[in-house]
Amino acid sequence: MELGINQLIKMILGIFLVVAVVVSFYVFFKDYVSGLFSTYGNETPIDLVLSLLK
Repeated sequence: MELGINQLIKMILGIFLVVAVVVSFYVFFKDYVSGLFSTYGNETPIDLVLSLLK
């Protein structure tokens, strides 16, 4: 199987696009996820689990 220049460029652009999407999701949701778990800092793990089950 030979990879032409055209196919290599498409693969590189595809990998770059996937990385860009993952990084943008991380940056966008970073504050939301850390804010969600920062309120449970002083509780024991069992209290965290019980509060999530409510």
